[in-house]
Amino acid sequence: MKMKALKNLFLSLFAALGLIGSFALAEDATAAANMYRLYNPNSSEHFYTANQAESKSLQQAGWHDEGIGWIAPDHGLPVYRLYNQNAGDHHYTLNAAERDLLKQVGWHDEGLAWYSAESAALPLYRLYNPNALAGSHHYTLNAAEKEQLKTLGWHDEGISWYAEGAPPAQPEPSTPPTTQPPQVGRRVYVAPKAGRRYHFSTNCQGLKNAHQISELSEKEAIGQGYTLCGYEK
Repeated sequence: MKMKALKNLFLSLFAALGLIGSFALAEDATAAANMYRLYNPNSSEHFYTANQAESKSLQQAGWHDEGIGWIAPDHGLPVYRLYNQNAGDHHYTLNAAERDLLKQVGWHDEGLAWYSAESAALPLYRLYNPNALAGSHHYTLNAAEKEQLKTLGWHDEGISWYAEGAPPAQPEPSTPPTTQPPQVGRRVYVAPKAGRRYHFSTNCQGLKNAHQISELSEKEAIGQGYTLCGYEK
């Protein structure tokens, strides 16, 4: 009975991971579109799509809806989407040479995702977390979010592409920023073999089923790609 339950759990997990590929750019990328932004609390990856059906399916699989990140134009320079099945990570780029290089090292080309505006009015910023296994790149229209991530050790990689418009309310800085700045010397706890969250107490609900707990400073945890547990935000 336990083996059957475990098998079903793995099948559900792979089905959730496969949702993205099953919807791969099914909608017309040539239409001006709201760009939906989602967050995976397990892998810490942000995902961006013009496909509303894809967005809703990912929410049903446990991804957090973070609203509309920006509005993409109906024409312009193509932005490509790639997927790394080993890391469970997506990458987006305006640079065809970067796309081709990633394809050479095993990334799957998922084609044209949306367009970049040809004017320089609304820049989308790109940042990189050298310590993250998945979700290592982040893209945002929000300059304040960009600056907050830089204070947490993310590398500013400049402008990735341009939006045609901004949503009425831009997404709030979510993860990996915490709701409070890290304090020098504050000790936190992580479960290295169970997720990428850190906790202020070993009694946190998020550590309930952890088999191994490690202690380190909050700054070290953030530097290693951990984000604050949802129970403590």
